[in-house]
Amino acid sequence: MNCAICERGDDRIKKWIRHHVSYEPEIIVSLCYGCHCRLHGSGRVWQDPFALIYGKDKGPLEFSKRVVKLYRRKGIK
Repeated sequence: MNCAICERGDDRIKKWIRHHVSYEPEIIVSLCYGCHCRLHGSGRVWQDPFALIYGKDKGPLEFSKRVVKLYRRKGIK
C-alpha cells in the first residue's frame, strides 16, 4: 500500500489514516499520518518528503498539486 499523496510505501510509513475524499459517493483513500496532518493543517510534519525533495519554500506548492491530482483521479472537482 502507498500513500495516495506522497506515494511512500508500507516500509516507510508507521501510521496510516483512512481519509474520506467524498461522502456521497463514499470514496476513501489511505494516507500516511504526515500527509493527513498536512492536509488538515493540523501540525508540523516530521521529515516532510515534499520539503526534503523540493525545499521548504516549494514543498507546500508541490504537496498542494498532489492533493489536487488525487481529488481529480477520484472524480472530485
